[in-house]
Amino acid sequence: MTAYADGLTFKTKDEKSYRDVHVEAMDANGLSLFGDFGQAQVAYNELPPELSARYGYDKAELDQYLKQGLDGVYQFGTGFTGETLQLKKGRYVHGTFSDAGGGPPDEKGAFTVVNNWVILKSAQGWTMQYALAVLHGHLVLMESTVYMLWKERGDRVFETGPSYHALTRQ
Repeated sequence: MTAYADGLTFKTKDEKSYRDVHVEAMDANGLSLFGDFGQAQVAYNELPPELSARYGYDKAELDQYLKQGLDGVYQFGTGFTGETLQLKKGRYVHGTFSDAGGGPPDEKGAFTVVNNWVILKSAQGWTMQYALAVLHGHLVLMESTVYMLWKERGDRVFETGPSYHALTRQ
């Protein structure tokens, strides 16, 4: 289990105390924490201001980029391989490409938006969440782990190689 933000101590807005906890993950519902007590989920709106600023998003900035809507094609490519995600009217198509060819078939389904999270739900019933963010003046989508690392480490996370990347709207 990978932990981010080791050793946090804070009180939620409803006065619940967490001491020496570790952030395990984040998604549309909030932060997943673990510590001596086991695991817990804390909603973003329950976080104290300093953690809300650290793990939240700038709604005004994101809204500025979403004036034309969320629909579009988002892509990441390293030259020889990559992935695309097309969002259009509540539906999505997700695919990968490679110079070697023969990749898996495109995945299709519906998407919804909760705060700054795009939630994909496939026809087979699985879900995946991408965080919406503004990165260097571009609207991007990041998988939850990448978003978490970006919130913790800033742009340095993208220097570690193509496994950490953001899908940029084209």
